[in-house]
Amino acid sequence: MDRDLPNNPKSTRDMETKSNMYGEIEEIYDQVQTKFNSFKNFRISSNNPFDHHYFSYRSSYRNISLWPIFSRRISQEWEFLEQNTPSSIFLRAYEQRINLMRAAIVGPPGTPYHHCLFFFDIIYPSDYPATPPKIYSLSDGIDLDTTSLRFCSKVEEWSPEEYSILHVLESIQDQIFGSKSPDTAKSCLFFSSPKSEEVKYDEEMDFSLMCEKMIKILKRPPRDFEDFVPGYFRSRAHPILMKFKEKNYDSEAMIDLFVTMFKMFESTGAYCKHHLDFLKSQKNKSKQNLDSLVAQKTKSSEKNKAIVSSLQDHLFANCRLN
Repeated sequence: MDRDLPNNPKSTRDMETKSNMYGEIEEIYDQVQTKFNSFKNFRISSNNPFDHHYFSYRSSYRNISLWPIFSRRISQEWEFLEQNTPSSIFLRAYEQRINLMRAAIVGPPGTPYHHCLFFFDIIYPSDYPATPPKIYSLSDGIDLDTTSLRFCSKVEEWSPEEYSILHVLESIQDQIFGSKSPDTAKSCLFFSSPKSEEVKYDEEMDFSLMCEKMIKILKRPPRDFEDFVPGYFRSRAHPILMKFKEKNYDSEAMIDLFVTMFKMFESTGAYCKHHLDFLKSQKNKSKQNLDSLVAQKTKSSEKNKAIVSSLQDHLFANCRLN
């Protein structure tokens, strides 16, 4: 349960110190934060992943746990992932379905994907690692081609001796987060045929798309990430809302998006009230723009009336002369 904030003004100011990484206000420590802090980068879940994209493949793997070679290889992979999964990747493996895995990748700084989460469902084929795993992007609803991997623009064929699922995920990071826009990134997910980087980059549209993805994830977190998603976005509420301020997005659609994001972040326990000044300023700006537009139209209408009246007088005078 949330603790009351201290009454001492100095203590209150101290509570509102900014983090070096995200510039966020230090939040009240509660259950959401506790669950988020204890969420490990790799864990083996006892849950059955009913919402997994490849869950229906069960019949093909009914006796998979009896396959010694496959089971041993997956166990080795789990041990490796437990020790080597980077901080920007979160993985969930499954006791009851050792051929399945779910991954979340964090969008890094300096890209249009900063603070966003990307989820992927993974299935290991029975002859893994001879055949690469299949991956489905939950964020974009597409299957990825994992037969060829791209690292720093270099294409490399899948190698059973060299690569693991971690290499595949790092290849995805290299392609998605090395692109200038989500449209380019989405095409690059088809590893062997990336799209040209000459794609028109609309920063406002791309930021809007990322926000819509965040809202969708917050409303319905993937199974086994329910404890992670609220705390994750709670910790990033402030820099995301600050982006609206920095870019001064003032279109009606972006203001509506800001309001939606504000409400979603507040539902996670993030303190966002101090961001309302942006909303008020944008509403005032919109009102001023509307008043200016009305004034222009009124002035134009009055001018048109004067022209029409002058023409009518001129025609009337001509009629009298005739």
